[in-house]
Amino acid sequence: MTNETITTTSRQKTLAFTEFILVKFEPIKLQISNGPHSPKSSVMPEGTVKFFDNEKCFGFIETEDQNELYVHAGDLIDLIKKNDLVSFDVQTENNKRSAFNVKIIRKKR
Repeated sequence: MTNETITTTSRQKTLAFTEFILVKFEPIKLQISNGPHSPKSSVMPEGTVKFFDNEKCFGFIETEDQNELYVHAGDLIDLIKKNDLVSFDVQTENNKRSAFNVKIIRKKR
């Protein structure tokens, strides 16, 4: 933002000049398919919360095939606790798998 002051004999006038940036947004088209040739299954994997620390904002989920997935508090839809049965999506980043969109199916007993 640029400000410029112009002084006259009777009074002071301040003119503020603002620079604007015009950003053009274009809509994106999403294709969602749950048909037989869909790249993703519509069934979310399930697992059990093995550990979750609310203060440290992370934990681990044990999948049905006995693998562990990291989960961060920012990837939760529901608040989870140890032994909750959950469903989730899996993402891979830097060759590390983690869970996101984590939802409770059944609370611990």
